[in-house]
Amino acid sequence: MSIFLSFSSKDRQYVSEFILESKKKRIPVWAALDRSVSSGKDFIKLINNKIQKSNGAIILVSKNSINSKFINEVELPKILNKS
Repeated sequence: MSIFLSFSSKDRQYVSEFILESKKKRIPVWAALDRSVSSGKDFIKLINNKIQKSNGAIILVSKNSINSKFINEVELPKILNKS
């Protein structure tokens, strides 16, 4: 079981804190915090794969995420389509 965490990269600090808390509570959350993943097609493929394999999603709603073209055009449609 894993939960996909959708967030704007501009909110990375909050997400890092959230991930630490989820680990303490043994809640398996995956977020694209690893900067070793390159952008572009490989990143989109990774995101799509993680959404498909997830058991649910948490969407961090902020001004940054609402204004994120990537979240609105890639992540949210995949998350909503899966549900």
